[in-house]
Amino acid sequence: MTASPLIRRMREREMGQAAGMLARAFKDAPLTEVLAPDPARREAASRWLFGSSLRYGHQYGEVWAAIGPGRAVDGAAIWWAPDYVEPDDERSEQSGLADGLLVVGPVAWNRLAELAGSMADLHQRAAPGPHWYLAFIGVEPALQGRGIAGQLLRPMLDRLDAERLPAYLETAVPRNVAYYPRFGFEVTGEVTLPSGVTFWGMRRHPR
Repeated sequence: MTASPLIRRMREREMGQAAGMLARAFKDAPLTEVLAPDPARREAASRWLFGSSLRYGHQYGEVWAAIGPGRAVDGAAIWWAPDYVEPDDERSEQSGLADGLLVVGPVAWNRLAELAGSMADLHQRAAPGPHWYLAFIGVEPALQGRGIAGQLLRPMLDRLDAERLPAYLETAVPRNVAYYPRFGFEVTGEVTLPSGVTFWGMRRHPR
């Protein structure tokens, strides 16, 4: 029987490892395919996206890790706090989110900017008012299906229930629309991109 991972706040020195894990977890996800349609360029683009999002969460929210044998980062959940769900220029510079143009190039950057605009509109419609934003959650591909994502969610969901605060996430994976309701999330909006990819916004009220 496989031992459960240790769930705790991520340490700054673990973020590089976590970015690589998330890049593998999201290798074929609609988000990273939009960012880098060429698989050969996807890992570098993904490492920038997840690395900067991890730093943003560390500075302006909460980042939780699932630590497995050998101190491997087997999973991560990145939360952005209510006052910081919209990165401004200063915070984007500090976290590295603003470096995307140099990392992925102008064509991919423009695609990402268009996606970000659609996501911001969905976010505002689906989750008005203060809330915590689950920017990303991912588990090492070989370990998926073992309940690690649920374990990662639990500390923050318990906190949000105690503080009576809602949460919000987006997903473009249809099976996630059926998965997240077990944790209290429900679809409150959706948007379909010109590419045909649909993103769903899901909001959770405190229990």
